[in-house]
Amino acid sequence: MRICVIAGLISVVAGAAWAEPINYKAAKGMMFKSKGAVVTLIPHPSVSEKDAKVLKQVGETQAYYGAIAMSPSEGLASPALVAATNHHSVESASAQAIEFCNDKRESGSKKCVVVAQIFPKKWKAKPVQFSAGATEAFGKEYRRIRGDKAFATAASTGDFGIGKGETAAAQAVENCAAKNGATDCEVTIAD
Repeated sequence: MRICVIAGLISVVAGAAWAEPINYKAAKGMMFKSKGAVVTLIPHPSVSEKDAKVLKQVGETQAYYGAIAMSPSEGLASPALVAATNHHSVESASAQAIEFCNDKRESGSKKCVVVAQIFPKKWKAKPVQFSAGATEAFGKEYRRIRGDKAFATAASTGDFGIGKGETAAAQAVENCAAKNGATDCEVTIAD
């Protein structure tokens, strides 16, 4: 019993430590180049070899992290084919792609499935991930700000915001939420 309680406390403390914002130097070490993507195809019986090539070609032109979803009964030549891109994770991109695809599919069609995921080139798992857009803004804008600064991200959308000065954190969250109305903006980087 004690071991379970201690293990539970350790996991709570470890989770809380990752919930704290990281600094510029730590964030820079977790960034990939903002340009260039690779596509991982998710095999599905409804995707032909020709379809797979098309998905790969299209996916490589999109901003990471992303996902492409389709209704198996409608195929690629359908308004329900959806790519959700420029997210902070393939998980949130996949959820959005499936949601939007299901909203667009014809009634009676099979529910949508993710058939491709989009990652940055040379991707490997890191504790914090940033969309291509956030990565670019980090390199072009955030790094140039002198003094107090903060960078907020929305895990559900890929939105982000930057703030500076004494109210940097509040500004960053506000700027993140203002883009598309994200309600889960949190400060990810603070200096």
